[in-house]
Amino acid sequence: PVLTQGELDRALDLLVDGRLHAPSGDVLPTSTFGEAAFLDGRPRAVTVTATTEAEVLRLSHEAFLSLSARRPDLGRAVLLDLGRILAARLHSAGDDTAGWTG
Repeated sequence: PVLTQGELDRALDLLVDGRLHAPSGDVLPTSTFGEAAFLDGRPRAVTVTATTEAEVLRLSHEAFLSLSARRPDLGRAVLLDLGRILAARLHSAGDDTAGWTG
């Protein structure tokens, strides 16, 4: 597995090449994954496995904080992109978000 459900790991991952599988479907190149644990520090919610050879870039939470201190503009850009990604996932969940007022 690339990520294992229940592990404590606050890294954000970007799939550069290859294909991964998550419970919600395939992860394709240029997609990020692991956003929730990166943001909130909770254990990983799902297991993600490689279905082909894959190249993954990993940004640790500590490296992100260091980068954000040096380049606040990049830190803001990363957080805004993560917010857009998570919002899109919530909206695409449809009825699973009934009662959510976001």
